[in-house]
Amino acid sequence: MNLSNMKFMQIYRIVLIVLSLLLVITIVFLNLFFEIIGLSAFGLILLALIIFTHITIRQIFEYNSEGEVLIIRNKNIFSGNNIYRGLDEFPKRLVRQYKLQKTFLKKKLYISIKGRSRVIILNYDVTFVKAQKLKELEDDLKKLIGYEAA
Repeated sequence: MNLSNMKFMQIYRIVLIVLSLLLVITIVFLNLFFEIIGLSAFGLILLALIIFTHITIRQIFEYNSEGEVLIIRNKNIFSGNNIYRGLDEFPKRLVRQYKLQKTFLKKKLYISIKGRSRVIILNYDVTFVKAQKLKELEDDLKKLIGYEAA
């Protein structure tokens, strides 16, 4: 099963850039014409917070379970199309369990795999994956773990 939220992220990237530019223009306008320094400082802090948040969160999630190897990529929208940070490839037979944790603003996927001498827990940010695709992902992981148990 292939799963990716890349199409949604392309639209999200454009909206994020436009909103950031509008925020910068608003800050400059308020500072030049109304000389509201406190409000423009608040806007700059807000802009810095938006940029920091979106640099540190890995928004793009790709999952491929075709074949004998499970491939999971989790990267940032600003890291470029050819750079894959968070690329994990491991045989399906090593998967022991998974947990999908949903909080108010974040969704995380934890996958436990068997290492040589210990269990390794991998975590992925799936906040920007739609609910229907998360359901499909859970179903595929249930089949994978059920297949291993049988």
